[in-house]
Formats: sequence, structure tokens, C-alpha cells
Amino acid sequence: MEKKNIFLSVLVVSLMICSFFSILFLNIKENKITLFAYPNYSISDDYINEQNKIVLNKVKQLQTLAENYIEENNLSLSVTELCLQYIRKDRYNGSVWNMLLGNIDENFITYVTSQENVPIFQTDEILVDKILKKEIDFIHMMATLNAYVKYGDTVKMGFVSASTDYAGWAGDLMTLLEEVINYRLKNQITDLNALQEYSNSLLGTNSASSFSSSDALADLDALNLYKDLTNDLNLDLYNTLLNYYSINTSSSNSTNRFESARNALGNNEEIIKSNALNLLNNTMIRRMLIPNVSNDITQTDIDIVSQSFANYILEKPYFKFETNTGNITYGEEDISIKFIESHINKLKIGITPYIANIEIKEDNLLIKPISTGNANIQIFNEENNILDTYLLNIKEVPITNFKLSKTEVILNVGDTEIITSIISPENATNKKILWKSEDESIATVKNGIITGIKPGMTNVLAQTDSGNYTSKIKVKVTEEKIPINSINISQKEITLNIDETKTVEYKILPTNATDKKVIFVSSDNKIVSVSAEGKIKGLKEGIADITIKTPDGKIYSNIKVKVSKKEEIKEIKILPDKIFIKEKEIKNLNIEIFPKTLKEPNIIWKTSNENIVKVSETGEITANSLGRATITAQISDTKIFTSIPVYVYNESKIETKCLPYINYNEVNNVVIATIKFKNDNCKIIKGNSYSYSFKNNGTYTFKYEDEKNNKGTIIAKVDWLSEKSINEKQNYTKNILIIFGVLISCFVAGLIIYIKRKNA
Repeated sequence: MEKKNIFLSVLVVSLMICSFFSILFLNIKENKITLFAYPNYSISDDYINEQNKIVLNKVKQLQTLAENYIEENNLSLSVTELCLQYIRKDRYNGSVWNMLLGNIDENFITYVTSQENVPIFQTDEILVDKILKKEIDFIHMMATLNAYVKYGDTVKMGFVSASTDYAGWAGDLMTLLEEVINYRLKNQITDLNALQEYSNSLLGTNSASSFSSSDALADLDALNLYKDLTNDLNLDLYNTLLNYYSINTSSSNSTNRFESARNALGNNEEIIKSNALNLLNNTMIRRMLIPNVSNDITQTDIDIVSQSFANYILEKPYFKFETNTGNITYGEEDISIKFIESHINKLKIGITPYIANIEIKEDNLLIKPISTGNANIQIFNEENNILDTYLLNIKEVPITNFKLSKTEVILNVGDTEIITSIISPENATNKKILWKSEDESIATVKNGIITGIKPGMTNVLAQTDSGNYTSKIKVKVTEEKIPINSINISQKEITLNIDETKTVEYKILPTNATDKKVIFVSSDNKIVSVSAEGKIKGLKEGIADITIKTPDGKIYSNIKVKVSKKEEIKEIKILPDKIFIKEKEIKNLNIEIFPKTLKEPNIIWKTSNENIVKVSETGEITANSLGRATITAQISDTKIFTSIPVYVYNESKIETKCLPYINYNEVNNVVIATIKFKNDNCKIIKGNSYSYSFKNNGTYTFKYEDEKNNKGTIIAKVDWLSEKSINEKQNYTKNILIIFGVLISCFVAGLIIYIKRKNA
């Protein structure tokens, strides 16, 4: 069994290891196949097949170098990513291309040397069949790789855009082939030189490093190779390729390639289309490739390409400002900047910093200043590339003259005066005015509004924000006598008790009256008196009027005051009239006064024995110990009082299931003690009573039993005259100890029997 388990474990582990390496191998293999997919063309010529093998061998060498480089440098790149980066980085310096082309170039040179007397236009198909087909197959393979770039994870590889990089790379491959042909044959076949010169002259360029129409059409040829592989003419890819030339500049003159083509070909659709057709039909690359692809490119395909090329040049928005700098004076009329080209709807424009509103209107950019300073206005194409920049300077319009609408102001306390500023010119940039009062206790100013505070003289200063101009206003504040129009009272009738006081409430109108002094007069000073501040006091029973009037007596109001004798409390009671309270219990006592309509007075609480019952200032009693005490409540500063007895008792201190307790109640000097149970299943033993009447001091024992016939007692005791405590006692018998003893005995007996039997 153990051997079998070991065998199974080894088998499982082996399968896991094999699966792991199989998956790893498949992933590695998939990367290699994806990267270096090679189209399967049937080529009968042994020599061409041999050259194809050389190309594949060179590609495998590159792949091996990439794998070693990744391993040695511990890179987190796939072979695909590294090869793409390496080829793309070094495609111009020759290191990669020499390795890839290798013997192909040497064989090509040998062949050309031996055929130097053959005119190219008579033998171009022979060249293609015998020599260049291997080059075409190589380009087919690289076009497949480009398709991977187009649809692969190009962002991860560091490319800006899959479609743009595809177009550029495919075009570079075709251009490279064209340059190789030109270089190898330039001394033998002058027709190629003439074709290159024609292409350059058409676009106004002088060197092969500048943009050429043949360069663009070489890219179109690369796309047609893609069509040959996919059987799909993709116009989006054509337009993407053309867009490539609108965001790449020529190294020789730093001019946008698209702009160069546009300027050279003009803005005429027929001219652009005609030149495109001419180049498509006569470029050397085209003449070599058309007969040698599996699906010949038709004239319809060429028409589509040339029309697309013409449409793109005409529709692609590429703009410049007529001028690149401008000055605006803030506050003057808005200005507009004209564009060299139109198609405004495809433009994006921004301004930094935001000191003006900008708006495209017709073929102009309308600028509306909102502040002063310098800013850059930039125009962007659809790819967010900056096409042109306009430097904007918005100047400030200074104030040349400043004065105020008044130089002197006279106003009353509380009045206001609005002062306006007069500024020249009207379109001055900064019209802000700073206001200040030399004495704000006399007059204040805010935003040109002067307010009189108190009588006196002061100056208000106004200054432009720039500080260049200052103006002064003399301010005189006078006090206008505003008479009292009315005296409003809140109560027309007031009721007072004798010796009670109140303050009369009144309001003078208008509130800004100059002299608010009033006089208070009582119609009968023996009934009610009044002070100069309006404080009234009831002196004896009766009715009198209080008059509030101005010093001249013209304005007045009357208040009727009724003085009554104060009603006194005749009796108080404590509720309830007697209290039975358990030891340690707390209760609140309530007071009832007569007559009940009067306000409850201040009560002083007392106890006859704090050891038995304690009482607080608010009438809260606490039962401290067993016994009887008297609680007294007395009205402060009077002889009116009342008292009640408080009886303190306790419950049985022996915890039983019955939980008995005794209630005491006194009726006609007879105390009735009644036994109660918190457990409803308990009862008095037969022949006993639930209550007992104490006519004299003494004790009584209540006997009870629970539902299991367990018996107990509780003692009631009354000793009111001596105020001795009421003792309670309970004897409770149980059979628990007996049962426990029996169980112990049984256990010991059983243990002894067991030991004897075991010994026997």
C-alpha cells in the first residue's frame, strides 16, 4: 500500500510538472509564431527558395539574440516586445537590417553587376522574377508583422498609436527597398534618377531626406501588400497613413510634411488627384510590385487611393494665424484674428492664462478681453498637436482725470448722501475707488455712501486704486430735533398686590426722536406710587391711573392700576396623611394648600428622628431604620404647619420561596398587621389568620407553608409608644440537608459494598 501511495504521488507530481512545462512551452511557442508569421508562397525557383531560407535563418538569429538579451538582463519583456522595440529603434543605422538582409544584398549586387548593360524598363519583370521576388516575400513577412503591430498591444510596447506606427513602419520598409534599388542601380540606370528628381521637383524638395510623393506612395504600396494578405481594401488605413504625414516633420527644413505636400500641390482637387494617379502608375516600386502580388491591384483600387489622397489633403485642417502677436487696450473694441485657412469646425483653440474670452466666428478668432496681461492663444489639430501660437498682450487704459460729484455735504444725524465719481476716460481699465472717513465717529462712508453719525465736522477722502488721483469732501453733520409722536404701552391695565412692584413697559415713536425723555405721574400716590424710571408699587387697596407723558404734556398715555390685598394661605396638608415605608426605601411627600388658587409657598421640612426617617428640603424622605417618626411641614415665616406619622418596617431577611412581608395599617388607634406573599403558591397554615389586630404593644407570629409543605414563620411587632423597632423573624425548615446526607450515606454504603465484593 505504501509503495502504491508513493507511486501515485510521484505520478501526480510528474503530471503537474509536465503540465506546467507544457503550458509554458506552448506560451513561448505561441509568441514566436505570432511574431514571425511567414506567408506561404509557392516559389518554384530554387535560388529564390534558398534566399527565403536565408531570410528566415536571419530572423531566427534575431529571435535567439532577443531571448538571450532578456535572460541576461532579467527583463520583464516578451520576445515580441523586445524585437519590435529593437527593430524599430535601429532600423536606420543598419545594424539590424544588415543582419536580416545579409547575403541577400551581396547576391543582389552580384546580379546587378552582371546585368549592368540591360535597360531597366526592358527587363524589370525579369528583375522581379529572378531577383526581387525574394525581397517582395520578405516585405510580405514584415507586413504580417506590421499587422501584429496594428492589432497588438502597442501601448505596452511604447508606441503612441497603433494605426500611426503601422503606417509609418510599413512605409519605411517600402521606402528602404526603393532606396536600395536607387543606390545599387543609380550608376547604371538613369531612369530611376530621373523618376526621383521628378518626385522631388513636384513637391519642391531637393534631397532624398526631404518629404517626397514617392515616399507617401510607397506607404500606399505597403497598404496594398496588406490588402493582398487580407483581401480587404481598408480606406480607414489609407486615411490613417495620410494622417501620418500631418504629424511628422521633415528633418531638413522642420516643415510639416502635410503642409509641404499641400503647398506644393496647391488646393485644387483635380491637380492633387492627377499627380497622385501619375505617381501611382509610374513609380518604380509600383511597376515592380503590380505584376508580382497574388491579387493584382486594379485601376479602380488606384483611383480610390488617389481620390482618398486628394480628399485628405483638401479636408485636413491645418491653420496658421495671419500674425502671431497682437496688442489690445483693455476696454476698447474687441479684435479678431484671421486664419490663413478655413475649415474652422475642426479646430480646437485654448488660451493661457485666461485673460480673454475667445470665440471662432466665420474665418476669424474673436477676442474679448476680461483682464490685462500677456497670454498665449494656441490652435490644435484633431490629434491635439499645436499648429500655431498667438501672443496676446492686453494693455491697461489709465485714468487721466478724476473728480467727485460734490465737494461739500451737510446732513443730519442718521441721514445718508450718495457721492458719485467722475472718471476720464470712460473706458479706463481700473475704475475702482477707495473711500475713507477721517473721523468715523462723526460720519462713515462705504462705496461712496456717506452716513451722519453725530454732530460735527470731518472730511471724506476718495482715491483711485492706482493712487494717482485723490479728492476730498467736507462733511458737516447736524442734529435735527425730532419730536415724539406717540407713546405706546404694552399693558393698559395692571393688577398689583399690596407691596408688589412692577416696571411699566412702553415704546416711544419715532425711534429716532431727538429727546426721548418722559414723565411718570400717579393719580393717587396713596394707592400706587411711581418712580422717575417707571417703577410702580401697590400701597393699599384701590384703583389709580399712571400717566406717561412728554415734558410739555402734549403726548401722553394712561395705564389703569388695580391694587388688591394679598390673599394668604389658611391651611396646608401632607399627602398622604400617614406613610408605611420599608427600610432603606425613598419616597416624595406632596403638599396641598388652601385655598388652592394661591401659589405654593416655601416649605420647611422637619423630622422627629433622623435615625429612623430623614427628610430633605424638597420633601423627600428616606427610611433609615425600623420604627416610627413624625414628619412636619411648615410655611416659611408663618405658624402654619402640619404633621404625619411615618412607619418603617422590613421584610423577612430569610430568603424563601414564599418571600413573606407584613403590611401595617392603623385604624382608630388599632394597628392591623397583614401577612403578604410575593409567591402566590404560599398560604397560612390551617387554623391561623392572615391578619392580626394590635390594640396594645406586642408581637404576633404568622405561620405559613409553601406548595411543597415547607413551613416558615414571620413575626409582627408593634411598639408605637416606645417607638421600638418592629422585629420580624422567620424560621424556615428545609429537607435539603437531610436529602444531601442521605445521598452521601448511600454513596458511602455503595462504595463499601463494592470494595468488599472486589476483595471477596
